[in-house]
Amino acid sequence: MSRKFQQGCLYLEHRNAGPDVWVLRWRGGAVNRKEQVGTVEQFRNKSEARKACELLRSKINRETRSPRTILELVAPRELNSWLNAQQNSCTLPAPEKDSSAHQKERIQ
Repeated sequence: MSRKFQQGCLYLEHRNAGPDVWVLRWRGGAVNRKEQVGTVEQFRNKSEARKACELLRSKINRETRSPRTILELVAPRELNSWLNAQQNSCTLPAPEKDSSAHQKERIQ
């Protein structure tokens, strides 16, 4: 499976109080995420705002890598419940307290 890099969506968001802001929106798992890049006073046009969000975009793509091991794939809570179920199904019988008496009976 190939790795997908997110570019995000950069748009201008209107504010009732204060200057409008540039916002970067991206998909973070099952929900949409967004973060303010800066105001229109800081970045006059979209190309300036796009340059300013390069660091944020690299952080987003660093967090969206494919899992490399089973432990990274399975949530720790699910892994613990699975291990407990495996241990319960594979338990060995408890050893008898007086094993020497049992061996004497088997010999006779």
